[in-house]
Amino acid sequence: MLAIIREHNRLNGFIFTIAEFCLIAALLLPFVVYYWAHQRWWEAAVATGIVLNCVTISLTAGRQRARGEQQVGLRAMRRPELRHQVAREHPSLARHTLTLALSVLVPFLVSACSLADVARAR
Repeated sequence: MLAIIREHNRLNGFIFTIAEFCLIAALLLPFVVYYWAHQRWWEAAVATGIVLNCVTISLTAGRQRARGEQQVGLRAMRRPELRHQVAREHPSLARHTLTLALSVLVPFLVSACSLADVARAR
């Protein structure tokens, strides 16, 4: 899974990835604090998980940049020949994107099922 994240970071550009995911984390952080403070456990867990995911992806992109890894970047992807090259070199990119999106949801689905079982037991 980490290889897929690194690949997406490299293709999107490290600065863009860091900025994107830090912005999402910053926007969600007040909700995390609010939910925990008001004992809204389900919402708090979901928001916390999203923030932690964003921080992890940002840190990964930062490490890649610090190591001097090559990147493509979204600005370069505007060139049709580069988009075609990336499509040829990364034929499973769309599948990987779907895998990443769905895998982020798995912990939340497990939590939802567990909470539903607890609620039924009461």
